[in-house]
Amino acid sequence: MRIFVADANKEVRIALQMLFNRHRDLDVIGIAVRSDGLVEQVVAARPDVLLVNWDLPGHFLPDQVARLRALIPRLRLVVLGVRFEASSMAMEAGVDAFVDMNAPPQELVDVLREVGAPESR
Repeated sequence: MRIFVADANKEVRIALQMLFNRHRDLDVIGIAVRSDGLVEQVVAARPDVLLVNWDLPGHFLPDQVARLRALIPRLRLVVLGVRFEASSMAMEAGVDAFVDMNAPPQELVDVLREVGAPESR
């Protein structure tokens, strides 16, 4: 599965890369640290899944979700966050899943595999 990671925190990006390196089916194909230009970067990379921190600088907004859905209908969106209210806002915006950043790493892997499976697209 081809994953595009959007998170401003370098330590989080490194931890995600280390986690995904342990799973042969999870491949990071792009990274962004701000939401500015994110849609264009994702469209160019054509990942299966966009894994994005809801609090990405520049604010990952619901209109970006709508734009991505229109441009890449098969794209799955998974949001990472720590605030409870972010979960409901993200789901209302139309993302496929929300994962608490404090959850065990395997939970993120399981969610990615579930939403990124070909039959879920």
